[in-house]
Amino acid sequence: MIKLIILFPEWTQSLGWTLLHSLWQALLIMMAVACIVRVIPFGNSVLRYSVACGGMIVIAMVCIITFFRLQEGATSTSDVIAPGHSIAARQQSGPDSFSMTDTIYGLLDIVQNNMNVIILVWVAGALFFSLRLVSGWWYISRLRTGAVYDDSHWGQKLQQLAIELQIDKTVRLAESLWVNSPMVIGFVKPIVLVPVGMLTGLSTEQVEAIFIHELAHIRRHDYVI
Repeated sequence: MIKLIILFPEWTQSLGWTLLHSLWQALLIMMAVACIVRVIPFGNSVLRYSVACGGMIVIAMVCIITFFRLQEGATSTSDVIAPGHSIAARQQSGPDSFSMTDTIYGLLDIVQNNMNVIILVWVAGALFFSLRLVSGWWYISRLRTGAVYDDSHWGQKLQQLAIELQIDKTVRLAESLWVNSPMVIGFVKPIVLVPVGMLTGLSTEQVEAIFIHELAHIRRHDYVI
């Protein structure tokens, strides 16, 4: 990463400013999504879900567009954002010539000069939070190992509901001592995992409702989101 920063300084500046701009851009998009979701009836969960996913896609698209726009105007942007020479000239002309604009430009100049540090901190944070994926993979592997598969009546009922929901994957039912509530694990070979003994105390309608809820996660490909 350090070599990339040295070899591609303009790319570094564009990426850094994209990260900073993404803060207010994502905030505005999230506020818009929140306002839209509030006016959608609670029962229309499909539309609410689509709006939320659409907001995530828009954030990604805006960041990509911002990066390439900054790349195209790298030279002119650098001249505008780095007004150090103009501030130095005004310092010589006296303190009365300074204004709030000079202060803002001075702060922007500091940010630009430390853009390498900003990117390195961002990369370190991204790598740190990526450890969650590794721990999640380990946890799921542990759940698979300790799961007891149920191919009886309820397992067949789950597969029947999967076919009715037009899910083209084989979905298996399993019980586990390691979970407290129903969940779906895996996306190549999905498994609906339920606590041991949970299904025995529920009616047929309740069990089917649980199955449909978990199958909806598979049908919508929620693991991608």
